[in-house]
Amino acid sequence: MKTRSIIQIISVLLLAAPALLGSRPPNMMLHLDIARIELEVFRLVNWARAERGLDPYRYDDGLADLARRHSGNMRDFRFFSHTDHEARTPDQRRLKYYPELLTIRFAENIATGFGTTESEIAANLMESWMNSPGHRANILSSDFTHIGIGIVHDAATKYFGTQNFAFPLGKLMSPVKADIRYGQRVELEFESMGNLPKDKLRVIVVYPDANAKIVQGDGSYYMGKSFLRPKWRDDMFRASIRCVGGRGTYKIALGSDGEYYPIFIEFRVY
Repeated sequence: MKTRSIIQIISVLLLAAPALLGSRPPNMMLHLDIARIELEVFRLVNWARAERGLDPYRYDDGLADLARRHSGNMRDFRFFSHTDHEARTPDQRRLKYYPELLTIRFAENIATGFGTTESEIAANLMESWMNSPGHRANILSSDFTHIGIGIVHDAATKYFGTQNFAFPLGKLMSPVKADIRYGQRVELEFESMGNLPKDKLRVIVVYPDANAKIVQGDGSYYMGKSFLRPKWRDDMFRASIRCVGGRGTYKIALGSDGEYYPIFIEFRVY
């Protein structure tokens, strides 16, 4: 009786084994590395660009985080669209989740891919993007300089992929205080993204009082705004902003002398 019971238990376990294994996510069964898939997609993107004489994209971790968020939401909320489950567009998501990036152009690619190895999944995602005219145009564009890639596993051998593209001027690296008083100085530190020459780049402040006369270092002045020459340390630059242009919302942009791009970081002065 004991021998028969042991045999019965072993038989039950053997019968149950396929079901137990089938319940595991395939990436656990195959030990697939999502980061390797993302890096392989990045390699394939720049290989496609090099074949056509285009400069390689530079990788940005913040864009990758933004891409992973959208891929994860597509999986978790069961949709496949550039507009997410909260009706946000790609630009609206960037402004909400990556506001510190001051970019004058932004685009997004999405796709689903299948496979059982990192290279197969990456190749299938790239094939999908390259077969779509709009997505292919983003991959081979001269309008962007940076990319971030986010891949998530869905089910069986299915994966969601998102690519974010940008032409950024800089990235705010220092937090902005919440309680800023009129007359105080605010010190801001940025990372240069390499798309404006150091001697040309300016930090622009748009003041809440459009009639505020702001005298520049050379004696010239602007009404309601100022163009500050930043201080550089390697690829980082700093600007010291004196909050004397009224109470309300101060808008910070990047540009050059006399012109700027209307992409802002904002803070309030009380």
